[in-house]
Amino acid sequence: MKKITLFLLLASSITFCQTLEGVINGKHRSKKNKVRDIYRNPIETLQFFGLKNDMTVVELNPGGGWYQEILAPFLNAKGQYISATADPNSDNERTR
Repeated sequence: MKKITLFLLLASSITFCQTLEGVINGKHRSKKNKVRDIYRNPIETLQFFGLKNDMTVVELNPGGGWYQEILAPFLNAKGQYISATADPNSDNERTR
């Protein structure tokens, strides 16, 4: 019983310990966005900005979801990903 419990604890911790490289190469990402990686250099770019998995990251007006596919799963366990967009139906002039 102890071996099974230990195995389950290790297995569950492995699923939450995703590396940046693992997320970037993940099956959850669209083929369209993966093709862009060669031009956008996600590992180098995010390491340059000092991304850590326990940070809170706010993405302003995300476009096609390229960063979202990387940041949201990477930050999921310890950090927080916030996608901030303006409501196009808002009557507030400052949002236009």
